Amino acid sequence: PNGALLSGTMVNYTSEKNRRVDLTFGIAYEDSIPKAKEILWQIIKEEKRIDELPEAVVAVQALADSSVNIVVRVWCVKEEYWNIYFAMQEKVKLAFDDQGISIPYPQRTIWQGNPAAATGS
Repeated sequence: PNGALLSGTMVNYTSEKNRRVDLTFGIAYEDSIPKAKEILWQIIKEEKRIDELPEAVVAVQALADSSVNIVVRVWCVKEEYWNIYFAMQEKVKLAFDDQGISIPYPQRTIWQGNPAAATGS
């Protein structure tokens, strides 16, 4: 079970000068992807602790069960990693709330009783 660990290459990211911060934000299917991406780019631009190079990435990552997931990848000096991670979470939530972009939560429909009645069979 440890074969990959013993024979592969391990990278100690904390020994590097810079780190990439990966964040994923889900928006409702009814919301505007371009508007959400514009908000994210604005937050990145305003966050002075984020490095300009390598260039940040903002892209649709997945069409998930309950949301359209948008990935944000930015670079920073390793000492700022967690500060940026936590700050971005809060800034995005507040900006999405302010601009009418909703962050959905998973929902399930539960049928009780005769399954045939639920499908019309």
